[in-house]
Amino acid sequence: MIKIVLTAIVFLIPLFSPVHLMSQDIPPKILENIMSKAKSDFPDSFSTQLFVVNTEKEAFRAVNSFNAPDLPDDVFKTIREKSSQDFPESYSTQLFVMKTERQAYLDIQAFPASEIPSDIMDGIKTKALADFPDSYSTQLFVIKTETESYKKLQQ
Repeated sequence: MIKIVLTAIVFLIPLFSPVHLMSQDIPPKILENIMSKAKSDFPDSFSTQLFVVNTEKEAFRAVNSFNAPDLPDDVFKTIREKSSQDFPESYSTQLFVMKTERQAYLDIQAFPASEIPSDIMDGIKTKALADFPDSYSTQLFVIKTETESYKKLQQ
């Protein structure tokens, strides 16, 4: 009986050790940080730690392979750098921000303004850009809010 238990333990330990969780494509220091944060954030829940580690590993890969050929290079660079600076320890948040900011930029470019004079619309967009140069989602929010307010004031 003891031999069976010991054999099972010896067999299972490698499956749950940090070495097993390592990935060839993730630098060891990054993986160590991911695992350390998961352990710190969820010290009493190993299943949550494992979920977080796996989620962050996938997000790390996605962040590093993320591309947006539909964006100008400077916009893409701004989005990537800001997400990394704002959320250095959360690759899943970086990925979410990158996707959100990409879509917001595209929405701004395609924003319908047929009911608003072009000089007013240009002013709204210019002010949003000046006030929030690194946040396309906030610019989009401001543009939507200001255009709706303008329309209501014209009624």
